[in-house]
Amino acid sequence: MKKLLSSAAALVAVTAGFLIPGTSAQAAALPDYYIVEVTFDGFSSTFNDCEFFEGCDRAEVYGTLSAGSQAPGAATVRRNGALNLAAWREEDRDCSYNGTEWSNAPWNSNNQDLASCPRGVYSGTQYKFSDTFLCASGTYKSCDSSHPRIKNNNKVEMSVYAGDQLKISYKFMDKDSSSGDDVLCEGNLFIGNLTYSTLPGLSLSDKASSGGESNSSCTVHYHLETVGAVI
Repeated sequence: MKKLLSSAAALVAVTAGFLIPGTSAQAAALPDYYIVEVTFDGFSSTFNDCEFFEGCDRAEVYGTLSAGSQAPGAATVRRNGALNLAAWREEDRDCSYNGTEWSNAPWNSNNQDLASCPRGVYSGTQYKFSDTFLCASGTYKSCDSSHPRIKNNNKVEMSVYAGDQLKISYKFMDKDSSSGDDVLCEGNLFIGNLTYSTLPGLSLSDKASSGGESNSSCTVHYHLETVGAVI
């Protein structure tokens, strides 16, 4: 039976040679793998979106965030967790808000009926992912009754083995009513390879930025932390 250790216990076990209860007294046990939590903290973007009835500094955004671990040389991610903002290419419902001309809901709206609608964002403004509706899923297309859209849902946990690298991906779109939707930004970030010496105390806050179509760009802030280990 595998045993889940806290990150503090994992750090002691690996770096100090502490003998984990229930293991051989002749050697310290190394974890089978670690549990790394990715918190997606903030989002901001810059763009010039001048659709009819819309200001140039406002966009209607939907998209996806994901995180997973990848073995050295592997072509695919071992485990991938996605967090989805609004419905991908949501076109088939009325997303008006409070009778305004906007066809989107504000980022921090509490209206559950509009949780699948694109979020309204302003160019250059910082937003918190915890303040908006996200659904946790294994793919950007799957949000249903078993994957509800809720707030404070901005974390993904991964099983990470020694030698793995982490892959963080994101893609955000601007929904346009008079033309095809534009890519605000799209990026992939790789971190690692991670080892038995770096994984137990892993704690990193950083950001990733990338561009999109029509000179748009966005920045995603995130935090990585090892929260446990399995032996």
